[in-house]
Amino acid sequence: MVLAQSKGNPVVAIGSLVAEPTMATIWLQRSGIDGIADLRGKTIATAGLPMETEILETVLAEAGLSLADVKLKDVGYNLVPALIRGRADATFGGRWNHGGSQLETLGLNPMVTRVQDLGVPPFDELVVVARRDRLARDPQLFRDFMAAVVRGAATSVEDPDLAFEVANEDVEADYRVSPKARRAQVEATIPLLSESGFMDPEQASQLIAWMHRQGMVQRKVPVSSLLTNDYLPQP
Repeated sequence: MVLAQSKGNPVVAIGSLVAEPTMATIWLQRSGIDGIADLRGKTIATAGLPMETEILETVLAEAGLSLADVKLKDVGYNLVPALIRGRADATFGGRWNHGGSQLETLGLNPMVTRVQDLGVPPFDELVVVARRDRLARDPQLFRDFMAAVVRGAATSVEDPDLAFEVANEDVEADYRVSPKARRAQVEATIPLLSESGFMDPEQASQLIAWMHRQGMVQRKVPVSSLLTNDYLPQP
């Protein structure tokens, strides 16, 4: 969203669903890697998203490395298979609650380091985004939608078994993920859900400032253009 705003895209975040980063660096215990500095010369699988590559660059820099010191392999969203099959020594951009949980159920002892522990400031990782012109044309539609999202998140927290049942019946679910792994993913994700949808403007401001210092954006975009809590249910 910060990158989109910096490019002038007419979109705004109207609510949070996952209220903290789940992005992580993951490698298997058997790899012999002990820390970020050990990634020199290693192959790191990513989903190929520019934002994640830029964050990885800052993470490597903290350990005295650069992107030139590692081999990046774009595997799309096949991060877990790339790690299991030895196509990569580590992954970056995968989610600890998703890929990490799946690897644990397979008994592969994943070593997970969350980006919060690598110097990246906290942020709302999964947000609902809307076009500004649509918000202006039909604001009540988006208020009703966010009310449903908030109810859904709260219901998932109150009834994890129901949340798992819905996730397990999803026709688009990855057939390679076993029910055991999917339950582990759901159980890891539920505590991360925002039951209010509220986004903290001060936290967003700190993220923007960090991205500006890192050279990821050329200007500090106003928080008011980035997000609004006006479409959330009122207490």
